[in-house]
Amino acid sequence: MIEAIIGREPGRRRLQIIVGEKTTTIGNDMSVPQDISRRQFRLQMDGETLILTNLKPETTPIYINGLEAVSQPVTLSDRVQIGYDLYGVDIAAVVEAIKKMPKPAVIYSIGHLKKVWEDYQTTKLKMMDNENRKNAVKGLASVVSMAGTIVAIVIPNTRSILIIIAASISIILALMWILPSFKRGSSIQARVEELNKQLKQDYVCPNPDCHHFLGKPYEEIVNIGKCPKCNSRFQE
Repeated sequence: MIEAIIGREPGRRRLQIIVGEKTTTIGNDMSVPQDISRRQFRLQMDGETLILTNLKPETTPIYINGLEAVSQPVTLSDRVQIGYDLYGVDIAAVVEAIKKMPKPAVIYSIGHLKKVWEDYQTTKLKMMDNENRKNAVKGLASVVSMAGTIVAIVIPNTRSILIIIAASISIILALMWILPSFKRGSSIQARVEELNKQLKQDYVCPNPDCHHFLGKPYEEIVNIGKCPKCNSRFQE
């Protein structure tokens, strides 16, 4: 549905039409009587249905086909007159002017993208943290093995038992992280790539005709306030 506010243009006194933040005019200079308000009536357009509502009925009457009306459906052929001077409004010309106006910008909500971005960051940090701990345990296993070998060399009588103990500890530490890796069935790099792929599917412009991957952190997207590709406006 389109809602237009129609009334007297300031200054040049043409018939002014306001749709959202857009404005246009029709008619000649100084043609609209001074007693007609700048926001005299609202015209709602829903397909072929038109509804005219007088916004100033207490001061300026509107007549449709000779009968005073406050709010009622109209057609393109109806005779609309405003005020006691019966200023005539061509509804067909008004509708044509509205159709030629640029469409009001659609503002899309992006509040749902905040959770998408936060979940992505949290999951990625957990992956990297787990990988760092796994590498640390692998390093510890090597240190234990090396330490056991050195002690066994320095103290010959304990060589066999120390090597066995060190090797056992090393194997246990390694298995603590190697086996889960096999169960996951993929390396950290592959899992991060899969995570990034999912982000590119979910973290996109909500305009159904765009769906451009936004890429930047959520706070930056909010500050920019629009899609870098289609220029759709955003709000949280």
